[in-house]
Parts: sequence; structure tokens; C-alpha cells
Amino acid sequence: MGCARPPAPRGPLNHGIIPALPTHDHVVSSSFRDSRRLRPVNRSEPPRSAALAAGGAARQSRPSNEVRRPTASRAAALIACVMLCAACASRGGQTAAPWSGDLRLARTVTLESSASAGAALLERVVYVPLRDGRVTSVSLDTGRIGWTIDLAATGALAAGDGLVFAATADALVAIGTDGSRRWSVPVPGGFSAPPAWESGWLVAPTAGGEVLGLRAQDGHVLWTARAPAPAIARPAIGVDRVFLSLDDGHVVALDLKSGAQLWQRKLDGRPGAPLAAADRVFLGASDRWFYCLSAEDGGREWRWRHGGLITAAPAVDARHVYLAGFNNVLRALDRDGGSQRWMKGLPLRPIGGPMVLDDLVLVAGIGGEIHTFRGRIGEPAGQFTGSGDLAAPPLLVPHPVPELIALVLVTRGGELQVLSRPLGVAIVPLREVVGVQVPLGAPPAPP
Repeated sequence: MGCARPPAPRGPLNHGIIPALPTHDHVVSSSFRDSRRLRPVNRSEPPRSAALAAGGAARQSRPSNEVRRPTASRAAALIACVMLCAACASRGGQTAAPWSGDLRLARTVTLESSASAGAALLERVVYVPLRDGRVTSVSLDTGRIGWTIDLAATGALAAGDGLVFAATADALVAIGTDGSRRWSVPVPGGFSAPPAWESGWLVAPTAGGEVLGLRAQDGHVLWTARAPAPAIARPAIGVDRVFLSLDDGHVVALDLKSGAQLWQRKLDGRPGAPLAAADRVFLGASDRWFYCLSAEDGGREWRWRHGGLITAAPAVDARHVYLAGFNNVLRALDRDGGSQRWMKGLPLRPIGGPMVLDDLVLVAGIGGEIHTFRGRIGEPAGQFTGSGDLAAPPLLVPHPVPELIALVLVTRGGELQVLSRPLGVAIVPLREVVGVQVPLGAPPAPP
């Protein structure tokens, strides 16, 4: 979901104590727009005339009666291409079998201390806050620790724009990928929830009930808003709005560009972490209800009686919204109308909310186990049994190739575990002989 980027920096910046702005009145937005960007792709190709000339010269230099035989390198490339096509091709007009849902332990890294909160990811490097008041970086490709710096983060980290953001007891700090401090904004009293990054914006709720909107690139404070109460979960940023769950039971929407309050809605219980999805906001509450609110004006679209406490954000796909509560139940509800599609009991106590990966829904337990289910029908698809209690919910590592998507677990025992899919090559019979038949000459006659 695209968001309008913050204004570019102009001139030197002064990071001092953040000034408080007047409280904004209740305003209803006139539109809920979606912004998308098209980025040009640079392509460099040789001139067509030169390519044709080179090809013509090559053809003229070859004798007309020459038989072009495959070299060893061409043969190896042909074999590799055949194997790749066999693994990816359809079989009898049907698509290849879906991922089974199983996970395997690909790598384990021993940290210098146990993790204190959720990690962040940048370019296949994981940044983990440690209980001893430090932050460390771990490469997923090599499994090596890159650097460790003294920085006592009070909650989960955030990442974006090539920076890692940490909320401390008295400041908001940005760290570069080399471990250096890029900027720091003093905030007396600290923060009530982790910061959120999206499209160049950084939104951080303070313990005093203020919400800061910053330009993530340089830490410049663009606006400060006063909320009715401190936020209790990481903000959700969607299109041009910021959604907050507050300690007094309110859900509040702020304008992303100005911090102006657009609407607020009081729930019957303490709200959990929100999820912004298109024109709706999904979240659970301590009253055991799961809510779907309009992102436009905060009106209730529908709600479902879950029966268990839901504090983590849900997950969505094109048709469903998935939620898991402390009653150890996973539900799939219709995204539009809220009707239940399926329900499954969980043999674990969830840590964090569900995650959607392709057609699967993943749920992690406090003990390090992970169970996967088919999103359409709720059928169990696979599981992984961990070796220690988790310090934070799993971290999803995206990849352009779906088979290379991974999960990162950080345990209370000081381990970082990388989980991946079991990879295998599907054997598909070839219907035709690949290549061109080359006649062989007769063996030499005996002397």
C-alpha cells in the first residue's frame, strides 16, 4: 500500500526538545485516496543495426556445409535448462503441487546475549535488540555477526530508508547499516509503543500521549499530535493515515501529512494492535470481539465474537482476515462481511499474530513451534518444532523467489534461527526429445 512520502529536507536541521502543538479538533476527511507510483526501468541495448551486421558477418564466415555440433558448455547449459523447465513445468495442464507447508532449520546463530524484543530486517541483515542493552547485526547469508553497539532499545526495532530505528528511554535513534548513529531526537519520558516506518515516514508514540511524525531520512520532526491517551501498540500506516490503539479504549486516525485528527472511536474494550488494509482497519479488543472499522470515518463495518483476548495484529489476504487469540483458536473470517469461513484449534499459545505466505497461514507459539494451514479451507499443512521459547514473534524475510522466503526466530536462550522451505526438484517426464539430432560419422576402418 503506497503512502505519500514526506517532504525532502531543506537546509540544516536542529534536533532539540520537540515542541508541543495545539490539540487538533475532530475532523472527517473528505476522501480516502490511494497513491501509486510507476518507476521507469532503464534498459541499455546495443544498436539493432550493429547486432544485425555482426550476425550477418558471422553467417557469411561459416561454410555452407558445416554441421554445428553442441560444445560441452552448450550441452551443460541445455541440461540445466531442461531440469529447470521440468521442475517448473505444468503436468498434464495442471499446475505443480503446492508447497507442503513444512519448514526446516537452515541456520542457527548464537548471539552474545538473549533478545529483548522484536528484530528488524534490512537487505538480508537482521538487527536484534539484546537484553544487555546492546543492538547487534547478523547476516542471513553468512550467519556471522557484523557489529554490536551499546544502545538500550525499550521495544521492537523498525527499519527503512537504509536505517534501523530504536526507541530508548529518552530518545529516538537511527542507526546506519554500519552501526553508526545517524541521528537522534531527544524525547523525555520515552515511548509507549515501538515506532512504525512506511514510505519515508516514521511515526512514534510517546509515553506522554504525543505522537511524532518524522522524516525518517534525517529525523526531522514534521508534526506533533496530542492523543487522548498513550498508544499501546505499534501504529499502523495506511495510504494517507495513521491508526492508533490507545490505552483508554479509543482507536484514532491521524492525517499522515499533518498529524490532524480525522476521527476517533471508542471500543468496549482495550484495543489490540491495528492492521490497515485498503479502506478498512482490523483489530481485536479485550472485550473478546474482533472489529472491522471503516478507515474513512471509523464506523463499524462488522464485528465477530472471538471468545479470546486478541492483542496482536491480524493478517489478511484477498478474501480473508485471519486472527488468533489467547484461547488458542485460529479463525478465518470473510474480509468483506465478517462471516466465519473456518476455525481451527491450536496446540500452542500464540506469540504475535498470524502470517500469510502464499496460500498458507502460519501461526507461531511461545515455545518456538510453528504450525501452517491452508488459507482457503484451514487444512493443516505442516509444522516445525523449535528448541527454545521465543523472545518475540517471528520475522518474515521476503524474497523475489517465493521458494527462498524465510522466517527468523529469536529465542530467549540467545539463538537466532533461520527457517526455510525444503527445496526439491519435481521429476516430470519429457514428452519430446530436446535438441537436434546430429548424425555421427562411421568409425574408422580397420587397418
